[in-house]
Amino acid sequence: MSDIENQREMAMALQIQPEIFKLDVDCFEELFGWLSLDDLHAFGQTCKRMQQVAGHYFRLTYPGVEVLCRSDGIYYGAIKYSRNNVKINGFADYVENIRIHEEGSFRFAQLNEFKSLKEIYFCRISLTDERIACIKKFLGKAEVIEMVDCDNTEDLYERFLKYCTDMKHLSVKYINGKVHPEYDWMLQHYPKLEQLVLHDKKCPPPLDEQLLTTFFKQNTNIKHFAANETLLLFIRHSIVTSNAKFDSMSILLKTDENVEIRTLMNEFHEQEIYKELHLYVHTPKQGSCQVAPTVAGTVEKLSYVMFIDDLRVLHLVNLKELQCGLIQPNLNMESVADALVNLQRFSVWFANQDLIFALIRRSRKLCNISVINMEEVERKPVTVLDLDLWNKERGKLIGARKVTVYVDEKLFLATKEATQNKDYKWIEIKRHYSQCWIKDY
Repeated sequence: MSDIENQREMAMALQIQPEIFKLDVDCFEELFGWLSLDDLHAFGQTCKRMQQVAGHYFRLTYPGVEVLCRSDGIYYGAIKYSRNNVKINGFADYVENIRIHEEGSFRFAQLNEFKSLKEIYFCRISLTDERIACIKKFLGKAEVIEMVDCDNTEDLYERFLKYCTDMKHLSVKYINGKVHPEYDWMLQHYPKLEQLVLHDKKCPPPLDEQLLTTFFKQNTNIKHFAANETLLLFIRHSIVTSNAKFDSMSILLKTDENVEIRTLMNEFHEQEIYKELHLYVHTPKQGSCQVAPTVAGTVEKLSYVMFIDDLRVLHLVNLKELQCGLIQPNLNMESVADALVNLQRFSVWFANQDLIFALIRRSRKLCNISVINMEEVERKPVTVLDLDLWNKERGKLIGARKVTVYVDEKLFLATKEATQNKDYKWIEIKRHYSQCWIKDY
């Protein structure tokens, strides 16, 4: 065969495309909606064209996926050594966040572009110059930076933070008490910074009050500030003298019985330092949230590690978001729904489906529910949701909003198949990682 004939045959072969390439975007989205994340990634590995299509769908549809970066690749699942983590290296250019827990993570990151990256989380890692050099190419586009128990933070601004020119959210946490923190980075101005989260369990924390005063005076663009109660009590005067004003403030409480911190909440409220309050309670006593009546009206977000049998938050009439680890089966959820008339978002790790159903039937303004593990009686996992019943009962509630329920992927796919992907007027289900549930702690 002559060269001309060879060229003609190659050209004809290139013009022949598999039928699947002729599908439009809507068809691919319908197909991908039936696949697990693992299967979606496998589909994207078939060829470069499918990798682009699947990767674009992944980026737009699953913003809540937490990505763990290790020495051999990236994994869905933020738990460091979980056997359930799914390797998704094919989506490296489409993930928006990475979590770095080990030295090898920096080497893998150096070999990839991470074109969509916006959030970088560091946990219990030493931030040496060599490691920072591996990720310096990403820092200019990172909007969220979080450091938990990271050491070697001397001259952190010059070595690291000054390259984060798009940084909008900065979280610096020292939780284990063993790391010696450095706060010299507070002497700088961060023009795009809007959210600051600080956590230091040492009492007193090694933070100079004048340094923090300088920081708040130079960074008046901060709209949200979060701190644990030990730190907040120590820096209270810095906040006042700097004339800091926040749209919202978050406080991490060891318990909900600290009289001193409750007094401080009230003082800050009277001085109009914050407009709305978010409370994270690690160990609640009998599920209560004891705040002054004037402060109670500003609490719009409440997060508990777990619920006790008696949940006394019914006075928080303006509460819009409620998070917890566990709902006890004997909790009167209908009373909660009737009292929290402004509740819009509810998130829980473990819950009986009857309690979730009670919210759907009674909570008018509720529009988002996230349940990672939904159980039946005797703690058996729910296999399929009765969306016909849920939709019917929701429709009876006058003035009710449509509710989106975010569930585990296995339950989502089983319910989707059982209902034949039926479109309901009052109920919708999605995978739990298809939405970001913002948490300071």
